[in-house]
Amino acid sequence: MIRDGLAERGVEAELFDLRRYTRGELPAADEPLCLWIGSPVYAQHPVPYCAAFIKALGAPEGSWCAPFVAWGGVSTGVALEELGQAALDAGYNLAGGARVLCAHSNLWREADRPHDDRPNAQDKALLAELAGTVVERIEVGEPCDIESMRQRIPVVLEASAQMSMDKMRTMIPKPELDAAACIGCGLCAEECPAAAITLEGEPPLPHIGPACVRCRGCVRVCPEGAFLADMSGAPKHLASLIERFQEPAETTIY
Repeated sequence: MIRDGLAERGVEAELFDLRRYTRGELPAADEPLCLWIGSPVYAQHPVPYCAAFIKALGAPEGSWCAPFVAWGGVSTGVALEELGQAALDAGYNLAGGARVLCAHSNLWREADRPHDDRPNAQDKALLAELAGTVVERIEVGEPCDIESMRQRIPVVLEASAQMSMDKMRTMIPKPELDAAACIGCGLCAEECPAAAITLEGEPPLPHIGPACVRCRGCVRVCPEGAFLADMSGAPKHLASLIERFQEPAETTIY
């Protein structure tokens, strides 16, 4: 959607899948650039490898960054401002940002998944508007103020201060492998965004390492259902968090 919005303004964007970064690849950044970088919101924060990528890529003088986060209607936490701060720390000017409402990734098994139609046409229009705003800010040299992106809901700020990726890893176990069902196809390792899965042994079987961010993507993509994760309590738990946080379920641009 963002790429389409830029194309409407004659700006060509090159896509870089962060799975390539977590596997050791880094694009060249020799000239000023505008980096659009997105992260899902996990444990109230961006996933660790997004901020690491910003730092590793560096910011040639005169570069800009437009961070955005995808969230499932529970809470955006402090993910957007943390991505923005990582960009500032790396030497980027902030060009804008967005909180983009999507269907929650942990509810893919639910027949009536909240926000299953998001992002929708209205969200696409907002992101196209943001693309235009970013282009204009770069042209006139007026950065976006990170203060506009900060989380304002006290209960969300409190929860964000108490939660971290490391803490979430202690609360949510890794998916378990049913070795008898696994066919060793390696799809889970290919799809893992954190490069946390390696094939080991003979016959080769997937092993989930410490970099796992508990996205359960391996459970979702396995053609044999060989990864097991009890997600029966997710709908009730997430509903309780929605009631607690009261963050408006909408896409917001800055």
